[in-house]
Amino acid sequence: MIVRISRAKEGFADYLITGTRKDSIYTRDQKDRTITLYGNLQIFKQTEKYLNKYKNYESNYIHITLSFSQEEMDKLNEIEDEKIRDELFKELVLIYIKHHTSGYDLKNEVIAYSEAHLPKIQINEKNRQRFPHIHIAIAKYNPLDDTQLKTPFFNNSFLDDVLQSYVCKKYGFEIPRKDETDTNEKIEDENNLEDKIKSKIAITRANWIELLKDIKTSNELLYFLQNDLKLEENRDFKIAGSKTYKYIKILNLQERNKKSNSLNLNGKDFSRFILKNDKNRTFPRHKSKKELEDILLSYYETRIENIYKRKSNKSKELLKNIHHLENQNIKKNINSLTYQSYQQKLFYEHYDYLIKDKLQGYYIKKVDNQIIINNFSKNIKIIDLENQIISNSNSNNLQEEVRIMIEIALAKNWKLENIEPTGNENFINEANRQIAALILKNKKEQIKNTDIEILRAKSPTQQEKVKLQNEELNSKINLQELKEKLDANLILEYAKKNFKLDISNFTITDDNKIDNLKNKQKPKNVIDFLQKELNLSTKEAIWVCEEIYENSVVYSSEIEKKSEYRKKRNEKLR
Repeated sequence: MIVRISRAKEGFADYLITGTRKDSIYTRDQKDRTITLYGNLQIFKQTEKYLNKYKNYESNYIHITLSFSQEEMDKLNEIEDEKIRDELFKELVLIYIKHHTSGYDLKNEVIAYSEAHLPKIQINEKNRQRFPHIHIAIAKYNPLDDTQLKTPFFNNSFLDDVLQSYVCKKYGFEIPRKDETDTNEKIEDENNLEDKIKSKIAITRANWIELLKDIKTSNELLYFLQNDLKLEENRDFKIAGSKTYKYIKILNLQERNKKSNSLNLNGKDFSRFILKNDKNRTFPRHKSKKELEDILLSYYETRIENIYKRKSNKSKELLKNIHHLENQNIKKNINSLTYQSYQQKLFYEHYDYLIKDKLQGYYIKKVDNQIIINNFSKNIKIIDLENQIISNSNSNNLQEEVRIMIEIALAKNWKLENIEPTGNENFINEANRQIAALILKNKKEQIKNTDIEILRAKSPTQQEKVKLQNEELNSKINLQELKEKLDANLILEYAKKNFKLDISNFTITDDNKIDNLKNKQKPKNVIDFLQKELNLSTKEAIWVCEEIYENSVVYSSEIEKKSEYRKKRNEKLR
């Protein structure tokens, strides 16, 4: 599994939605089958938009790509239940998100999104093989207190390598060569650091203190020198000192001073780099799974402590209040809007983003099954309790409070006619007034929702609907007839033309199934082939087979000839 990490200001959400870029002629739906693994893409897009509009961060998110080789996907495809495979993908994503946001409350302080791409188009525009991969994006933004989220330091790849080695050993993936994991951004950073280390930054001890401030251990330091700065042991640095006290000496520094052109990394500022066991030095990929896990746990322990120290008192108090709300049942002194229709299961979105571009100062956060909306300056607190939307009754901004509650109700697809206000008289009157005004307005004109629509991001309810549609489709089509009578050669030709599949790796069996010569999986019928090898959905695969079957004019007259040809060819192959 190859892991690449980069940073950017914008573009991630649009790329996942459309799939288009300068060197691509395909749309996302043409290129890949997508599987949502974490978060909400619309929320991430809105976060991107907000950060670019209101913040001036050097980068707004980190982008992590996990890529799998064909051999690794063959192992994963041996898991017959796709739900189990997708759960494994989700585990991987959560490991990486938790690693890069360690020290923060995942539910209340982190905005992230991830999805898997299973290629339909097998060869890209540069004639290179496309492999399954996972995209993860983590916003460098803490929505709880409107501050920048601190991700692990980027100028040291030691912990990236530790994590990648740990994950590969845990799940049985291949650990790639070091040069396969470097991103262009990292290579550029390394070149810049290498230039600096051999010139100006090498001049003073203070420069080295600044350079190594985020590096905590001697193992990290040695890894940093050799892998990030590309320094060579016994040429650019060496292990110095006595048998009982060893440290690292940097050699050949330019123009440091007249007496010496070297620097000893020991003393007060570098005491953490004293080598306790120089003989048994091993870098991450050569360590055991247990050793790698211990390194990560030690790092998380230190980072959690450091992040907590950086938090403002306001942020700490907000978290304390949120966690307190999780453990108590709010029943007293509330107004509420209750949805009266119970004919279908309610579905609501996770509103985990700051809506400052709509309403100044509102923060929306999901805590377990509750969604809490706060405006501290206006003393407004609204809580979404699935089939109720409640608020505190001591706000001096009743009109705005009601308006936000109705906005949430509409976001949950509640019908205005079915909303029943309860609570004190002022609240009921104001709620009924606003509801009546909206109903009248809707009758006079149809207002289209201008928010971005992500057609492929489906809710559980929508997914169930698609499943039922697929089942209905299956009942109308004789699938067994397609599997048995549709010539598999026609499917291979279709895959070659439309998905750039190298069909030389496939052969047709005597019983009209397609066998992949590069793996040990059983031969597949035409529908299973399109699903497993090209990652088409069930609906897409059936549609393709049906179209080819119905529109193949020469099929009925040529099938016997092709069958005889297949048998003779297979006999020769034997």
